[in-house]
Amino acid sequence: MSAVTERRADNRAGGVRGLLQPRRETFESVFGVVYRSLMVGVGVGIGALPLAAAIVLVAEPLASWPFLLLCSLPLGPAFAAGCWSFQRSRDAADAGPLREVGIGLLRTWRPALAVWSLVCALTFVVVIDIVAVWGTPFAILLGPLLVVVLLLAVVAAFGVFAGLAAAPGLRFRAQLLGGLVRTVRRPGTSLLSLVLLAAWAVIVLAQPVLGLLALGGFVLYAVWSNAAAALAD
Repeated sequence: MSAVTERRADNRAGGVRGLLQPRRETFESVFGVVYRSLMVGVGVGIGALPLAAAIVLVAEPLASWPFLLLCSLPLGPAFAAGCWSFQRSRDAADAGPLREVGIGLLRTWRPALAVWSLVCALTFVVVIDIVAVWGTPFAILLGPLLVVVLLLAVVAAFGVFAGLAAAPGLRFRAQLLGGLVRTVRRPGTSLLSLVLLAAWAVIVLAQPVLGLLALGGFVLYAVWSNAAAALAD
């Protein structure tokens, strides 16, 4: 009887361990994502320092929007470095988040800066064109079209950042084309990324510290996940 009792106790203990093990792994996975997202948020916050300083110091930020675009250029390398950190965590769970952000910045800052410069230049052109056609019969047609083109470019830029992290050896032209194609091919995912980025921008304008440091990494993780899923297709 004692042997049977011991066997039953062992089976029960094994069953309890079997139930707790998946929960433990899930908890560790969630904690890892939260920790890495917070660390990446620090990197995004550092990249946003020039823009934040300009918004605070400039008397009329809206009137100086071209200068704000110029100050936003460091955001591109910061976004790409965050995507690099997330990609490395998928490849190796023990990869240090801040260390990988630094490595990603060194490996991707040139193409990332070029991509974000293109987005900023397109934003400048779109705003100038909208102002030029405002109040004319062409505004109802050109306005929405230009806005859609700009939004597609923003999502495509994050697709390129994810591509730089997943395949850093790929040529820059191929990265640009791939990011654009994936954006158009998966409209649902692209729309979700746009909604997340728009909501994040609103939060940043209302609460800059909370939006950049606390939420920036989580938003970037979600957008990177969408882009990485498109890469896997």
